[in-house]
Amino acid sequence: MFKANRQLAASLGVVTIAGTVGMVALAPTAQAADVDYTSHCVNQIVKDLVIPDGNLKIDLSVAPAKARYDVGEEVTVTWTWKSYPKAPPEIPVVGKVDKDSTLPKGSVTLGGAAGGEVAVEGQRINPETGPGQELVLTNMTGKVKLTQAGDVTLTPGLYSTFTKAFGFDAETKCNPVNTVAPSATLKVGAADKPVLGAPATAVEPGSEVALTGSKFAPGAVTATLDGGAAGIAGSTLAADAAGNLTGKVKLADTVANGTHTLVVTDSAGNAGQAQLLVRKKVDPPKPGDLTQRLDGTITAGALSITQQTGGIRLSEVGVSAQDQTMTGKLNTVTVTDLRGGNAGWTLTGSVTDFATQAGESIPADHFSWKPKATKADAKSKGTPVAGSAGTIGTGATLASVPQGTSNTGGTFAADADIDLKVPAYQGAGDYSATLTLSIS
Repeated sequence: MFKANRQLAASLGVVTIAGTVGMVALAPTAQAADVDYTSHCVNQIVKDLVIPDGNLKIDLSVAPAKARYDVGEEVTVTWTWKSYPKAPPEIPVVGKVDKDSTLPKGSVTLGGAAGGEVAVEGQRINPETGPGQELVLTNMTGKVKLTQAGDVTLTPGLYSTFTKAFGFDAETKCNPVNTVAPSATLKVGAADKPVLGAPATAVEPGSEVALTGSKFAPGAVTATLDGGAAGIAGSTLAADAAGNLTGKVKLADTVANGTHTLVVTDSAGNAGQAQLLVRKKVDPPKPGDLTQRLDGTITAGALSITQQTGGIRLSEVGVSAQDQTMTGKLNTVTVTDLRGGNAGWTLTGSVTDFATQAGESIPADHFSWKPKATKADAKSKGTPVAGSAGTIGTGATLASVPQGTSNTGGTFAADADIDLKVPAYQGAGDYSATLTLSIS
């Protein structure tokens, strides 16, 4: 028994990798920056096999490389070894790592505006390697769909190597010892909109109004009032090289009393808007009469989602000659709409394949749900609608509030019963998948 373990250790011990944690500057786009850190490896069969820690340097890159990505765009993530792991100083029995015996698999952690992990995998291609020599592994790649706007960071996570020896494909699991810095940052979603500043106090028809702003494309701009040019009699507005807006607009004499929407559009088609209160001067009241005008503002809030903490544990099944169903329940998601308008919203979900670290998987389209939606607050204005029962896959509606003719704001709760179809003779193991919820 001892001899068999030492033979196995000889083949499994060569996959240890180590490195030193180093803080690095994040790349401004999808370009990557090398990350140094320390990795500790443990053989999953021969637990007492001595595998020293050591230096590891990883570079994460994304293709296509762009300054900004659209929400819903799929990209390829590549894990590049800038320094390779070393075989242990002593390899019992066989004394080497056989050529083309080792397969690397790993994960890249998403942070910032996104969450979850990207599975990456290489090829079983490596040179014959002796004790203490570098084990040259292939780079690993994987794909991910960008579902959330904002800055998304990519950070090297845990990885494993699978080495064929003595009839086994044995795993050595390697985890970072310290916090690892992100290697790349992706900017997802549209660029920031221009910001327009207008006087908070009332102005008169026919008057000149000074405006300020930022994040405009440099050059000439166009001003409109309530969607048309008739309310603007003249303009000296322009944006400088830094995108800052200065100048004045002259209002037409015919602009009526009330609140108007002023829009300034730059040469790139981006627009900023502000509310402008116009009030014509009136004659003083007759002696003995007093009037007071009451003005006030209710500011708009945000559309947001929260969820109960914790993962979803599906019911357990055994390997069977028949198709089976695993069941579970979505953690309740709360949607809060404080925008004070009638836009409505849609909450959607997507799920990845149900897979094990050993490579067993059930396709994502085997997941289905039966959505439910209710008002979480009886004073809510909108009417929630549950999505249709069916496959989740890469996109399905969990709940929505349709656009209305009046205020649709409120607080709403959404959940669902989840089923997973398990094919006959599906391999045993601990499976996991990531369910992503997005609101728009």
